[in-house]
Amino acid sequence: MQPKPRELYGHGIWNAWLWIAIGLVFAALNLSNPPELRSRLWFTELVLYSLMVFGLWANTKFDLRKRVRLPRKFAPAIYVVLVWLFGMVFETSLTVTGVGIGGLHAETQPSFILAQGDYIPIALGL
Repeated sequence: MQPKPRELYGHGIWNAWLWIAIGLVFAALNLSNPPELRSRLWFTELVLYSLMVFGLWANTKFDLRKRVRLPRKFAPAIYVVLVWLFGMVFETSLTVTGVGIGGLHAETQPSFILAQGDYIPIALGL
């Protein structure tokens, strides 16, 4: 029995499309900031949203959840690595002062070091 898309993506606050819409509104509002206050890589956030929309569409169209099989022992590790990787890509879209890249410190390198304290626990579900 094939699950309905509603069962896969949930209702209310668990609805992936709702969060994508909210994120795109937030990204559009950020574009109203002066360019000197944006990260040089501000567009990477839009790339991530495009990947999410494409992934949801491809899963609906081609039933990727059944076609892409991951061994049970590797799936958690792959999940953690992907959450961390996409978190680091999202971090490139942020800036504190408009000079460095990253949203936790004015300079790029300390910001990415500090981001590990956020993205690694998030990936581990802590």
